[in-house]
Amino acid sequence: MKKWWNKIRDSTEDVCILSGLCCIAAAALCVCIPLGLLAAGIELVGIGAWFTIHPIGGGDK
Repeated sequence: MKKWWNKIRDSTEDVCILSGLCCIAAAALCVCIPLGLLAAGIELVGIGAWFTIHPIGGGDK
């Protein structure tokens, strides 16, 4: 149970960040389709770079 709780606690921040970025992309998409696609692309590249440097599972510790 303790391992399960630690796993949820560690990934909660990642879920909040991803959902916030989805809201930003959705709002930009409502304003203008090319702007929304550009915002989503930039966010996905940034997320990819972030999770490459800081893996969700902690990587090789």
